[in-house]
Amino acid sequence: MTLGTRVKTLRKARGWTQQQLAKKARIVQSSLSEIERGETKKGFGETIVRLAAALNTSPEWLATGLGTPAASIPGGIEESECIAIFNALPPPMRAAWIATGRALLSADAQPSAVNPFPKVKI
Repeated sequence: MTLGTRVKTLRKARGWTQQQLAKKARIVQSSLSEIERGETKKGFGETIVRLAAALNTSPEWLATGLGTPAASIPGGIEESECIAIFNALPPPMRAAWIATGRALLSADAQPSAVNPFPKVKI
């Protein structure tokens, strides 16, 4: 089974049109159509993460067919997208990503336009 077949099978199992899935995954319908037809020729890791989250399956299963399609994504699309971006970064940039997150979490200010992230206890 190809990526396109896996996407189409899950989409149809949910009773969704391509337009509905594209909206849920925040991608354009023409890209979804190309994926389902097997015509995508460029890298699209973020798109797979978005489709997997919308279809409530794992990106690994969607991309490779390994595992089970029933695997859910507990953190939702935002967490999955953050993980995919983090994994795509080279190690020095990963360290900067983590430092930025820690700085945002330790901010003592109240939310504002300048600093929308108040101190959060983790």
